[in-house]
Amino acid sequence: MKPRFIILLVCMLGLTVGIAINYQRLLPNPFDNPSNTASSGNSIAALANWAELAYTTKELYQSADVVVRGQAIATRNQIFTETLPIQGLTGETAERAKEVSELTLVLEKGIQERGMEGTPDDLTQEQKQAILEETTLDTQPIGEYTHRLPYTHTTFEITEILEGNTDKAIMVSQVGGSIPSSSDTEGNAQTVNMAFAGNPRLQQGSEYILFLKHEKNPHP
Repeated sequence: MKPRFIILLVCMLGLTVGIAINYQRLLPNPFDNPSNTASSGNSIAALANWAELAYTTKELYQSADVVVRGQAIATRNQIFTETLPIQGLTGETAERAKEVSELTLVLEKGIQERGMEGTPDDLTQEQKQAILEETTLDTQPIGEYTHRLPYTHTTFEITEILEGNTDKAIMVSQVGGSIPSSSDTEGNAQTVNMAFAGNPRLQQGSEYILFLKHEKNPHP
């Protein structure tokens, strides 16, 4: 009988990773840089926010639902893709934004909404602060972009259960992996390799002790 696989998000070294909502804001876009589209041998390091910290062996055991020893026997790559809207200024506000900064736009809107006279230069520091805390610019969807995030799924064969209960084989899902570059052409597919710092992917054939945590609402 084949082992029943369960899905677990890896808690390497007692840490569970929370990826920033839009990791692309933290890094230059790899798909706009020709030097990053050479081959799958080139890596891009991405940033992540750790949701949990554990430093001692005791803390590692306390933070994990399952602790196992075993070997990574197979890996596969999956790319999660979703289309997200791009918000932007429209109409007269968008035209005005070509001439002044966003700060000035907010102050001008605040002056208008309050029925005040003058320009942002006439405001006191206290008035500016009050406007900035209470006024926001109206935006509307002006387009969309495709957000792509690679995942690596590893079939992990367990040789020893040190804590908790699990099957003899599990599937460990980690953020990171190969993703197509924008220069892909038919017959000449190129990829970049995305690795998240502090969350090294399991390597096929290698042995590990994993501190794992069940995730009630895993990322798709």
